[in-house]
Amino acid sequence: MEIWIPYGDTEVQVGVRAENLVGIAEPKDMDSVNDLHSEIQRAFAGLEGMEPLSQLLGPTDQVRLFTDLPSAASSFDVINSIVHEVSGLVDVENITVLWRHPEGEPLTMTNLESVNGKNVRTIDLDDANTSSVPAKESYRGKEVEMPSEFREANLRILVSRVSFDPIWGYAGGRSILLGLLDKRMRGELRREAVRSYLENGSFEINRKLKQADPLASLAGRTLALNIVTNKDGRVSKIFAGELDEAFNRAAKYVDEVYKIELEKAPDIMIIGPGGRPYDYTLSRSLDSIMLNRSLLKKGGGIVLVAECIGGYGSDNFKEIFSKGQDSKQLKSILKKDFADGAEKAYFLTYLLEDFRVYLISVMPDHYTRGIFHLKTSRTVNDALQSAFRALGKDSSVAVVPYGSITRTFAKPRT
Repeated sequence: MEIWIPYGDTEVQVGVRAENLVGIAEPKDMDSVNDLHSEIQRAFAGLEGMEPLSQLLGPTDQVRLFTDLPSAASSFDVINSIVHEVSGLVDVENITVLWRHPEGEPLTMTNLESVNGKNVRTIDLDDANTSSVPAKESYRGKEVEMPSEFREANLRILVSRVSFDPIWGYAGGRSILLGLLDKRMRGELRREAVRSYLENGSFEINRKLKQADPLASLAGRTLALNIVTNKDGRVSKIFAGELDEAFNRAAKYVDEVYKIELEKAPDIMIIGPGGRPYDYTLSRSLDSIMLNRSLLKKGGGIVLVAECIGGYGSDNFKEIFSKGQDSKQLKSILKKDFADGAEKAYFLTYLLEDFRVYLISVMPDHYTRGIFHLKTSRTVNDALQSAFRALGKDSSVAVVPYGSITRTFAKPRT
């Protein structure tokens, strides 16, 4: 049977015999929204647990949109549609868009449209040259800085994508508030999350943020607009309303579409992060395995199909991995002294101790074999045959083509 796996901006093929195949863990097909502006109008008109937008706003009210969506065309389409909808109720001069883009990727604000010939004020929170004034707020008993432009508003609209996250549990919902906190507090929460992940395998960031709500002391209203995309990255559903209520509905939908159960745990898992941007670096590609690790049989084989055109990822990831510690030693170090990217170094060390890991990528062997100790193959079929030679030709195989957006489980034995 021929199976196609996303790889960078293309696909690669693998052939698996039917007698070996446990299953293909693909998310359910979801149609994309045909008319995004009309869909946002409907979301605003039917706000769960809140008054209609027309009753919340007047022409002189200040509206702030904050988003952590990636710098993709679909993201700008969403923000432009929201701005156009809000501008029918509020003067354009009173609308500001604040953006915290993920993982240091560049943000091109020119993709935001003007409204009635007027440019909407935009602030890139990752640009040191942007004039964003910090305001002091209390969070978890500590003083933190939050952009005053966000603080001083009659209505705040939080726009995020809800999806699985290997450390936070879910991205979206209250986790978007992390982008409003200062760098020190974001680092502190990240350290806490990684430690919890190392101990328990998960960390529920939405529950943690609810315990100490940075919005509680702010005047005005806050509206959440949660996006769920299909496997092609296009908007499929929009959930709007009160912060937690809208997130819960979006997360339930994500579970229905992206949680997948197979009949049994395989001996070999062929996994692709889902193409670009998920397989841009080796570090980011590991998210796909972290999300689906419960599917794996200990001692089995993993074939990671990830282009890695951006290389290995952060220097911390490489340097910590290169120290040559075993997973127990690294785990102990991480509990005491956390550095960004260190959790990926720990996870890869743990994988190599318990599994045979093959990588299909464009990275030079100097890195893949020499530094990260991965087995490499020219094609997915070559890697699969190597795994069969090591584990037996009758080994069972599961294929997970979109590992960075799915969670795959084996059905419990009865």
